[in-house]
Amino acid sequence: MFAYIALLEKTISETPSQDNQFIKNRNILMEKAKSIDLEYIKNEIPLAITQSIEGLERITKIVSAMKEFSHP
Repeated sequence: MFAYIALLEKTISETPSQDNQFIKNRNILMEKAKSIDLEYIKNEIPLAITQSIEGLERITKIVSAMKEFSHP
């Protein structure tokens, strides 16, 4: 997904065009990226996924320990 976004951003920024519709669409995409804070999202998603996986691993250990404790 990140590779696709990077390629899209590169293509949009590097494509010279005199086509008014292309320019309009490029500006809309750039404004949308700003409005959703795309840079922040791109930076935070990998960390959020890593932290979620770590949390699931901790929960798995806790549940496993509880099962072992209740059924030795």
